[in-house]
This record gives sequence, C-alpha cells and structure tokens, in this order.
Amino acid sequence: MFYLGLLICNAVVLSGCVMGDTSKDTGATENTNPDDTNPDDTNPDDTNPDDTNPDDTGSTNDTGTDSDTEVDPEPVLDLEIIGNYFDGSGTEHAISANYWVMDYGSEEYSYALTQYSNEDRWLVGENALTNDGDEAGKWSHFDWTFDADGALWFCQTTWLADSEEDAVNWSEADPTMPSTTGCSPYGWFKLTPF
Repeated sequence: MFYLGLLICNAVVLSGCVMGDTSKDTGATENTNPDDTNPDDTNPDDTNPDDTNPDDTGSTNDTGTDSDTEVDPEPVLDLEIIGNYFDGSGTEHAISANYWVMDYGSEEYSYALTQYSNEDRWLVGENALTNDGDEAGKWSHFDWTFDADGALWFCQTTWLADSEEDAVNWSEADPTMPSTTGCSPYGWFKLTPF
C-alpha cells in the first residue's frame, strides 16, 4: 500500500499528496463563483473563465511583476536586416537569423552568425571552411546602416579576425556617408531587397 501511495503521490505532486487513504481532501478549494466556468480554476474571486491560475484574483491592476522568484528572460529580437538582397555588383545576399550567404554566381561565401546588435548595427559570424582564400575558418565583422532614403548599406570591416572576440571588438565603420566613404578597404555596399 505504501508503494501504491508513493506512485499516487508522484502522479499528483502538483495538486497535493495524501499517503494511504486517497479519498481524503487534497487541499484544493472548490470554485463557487457562478461567473467562472473554468473547472480548473479554484479561485472563487477570479471571474475570468479562461484563467487557470488559482493565485490570480482577477484584478486588472497588473503591476508587471510575477509572483514567482524566477527572472523573466529578455525577449529575443530578430536581426533587423533579415532578407534577400542584391548589392550593386549583382551579388546575391541571403541573410537569416543564423547565416549570411553571399552568392557570386560562380562561388558562395557563408558566415555562421553568432552575435549581433540591432541597436549598434553590427554582427559577427564565423567564416565557413569552404570560403575561398585566407578567410576560411576565420571570423567576420559586418556593420550596417540606413541612409536618409531608408536604403540599407553594409560594410564587412574584417573577414580575417582570429577569434569571435576579435571580431566583436573590431573597429566599426563610419556610417555617416555610406555612398562615398567610411568603410575600408572596399567601401559600403548598398543592398536592394528582392
């Protein structure tokens, strides 16, 4: 009987546990509020029929704090430049939350994105081992900006950083005049969505 009681206890651990006689009160209160039709809600003061939280009093004065002690995670914002683009040389750019792929037609360069800041408009990624030349396996730092007309521009400030940390700390490009200056050595590239 003790073993059976332990199994029952484990099965109902969230609603209370009684060892031995399982017909005893589990501590749950009956909801007697006729306006609350949710059988899972045991709080008689809660008039929201869709609310299953028995600790919720139904008050609309939400203070924004939870009754639990866990810290709520910050919302994850999507990278603001996700999309498919062409640059001025005809290179196709496919930017997702995880990769930036540049398709030159005859070859493709890929960067696995690891960090970014929409606020500061930069991102870093690990260069694919299949990228050509010295950049294979290295790290890249990209900056982006929008001009007065809302056009998106990017600058790959490095493709040869030895580590992710080096790429994150790489000097940023100057976004004040992307159509003429501010990105060395190749300049800013305007991206046009398609």
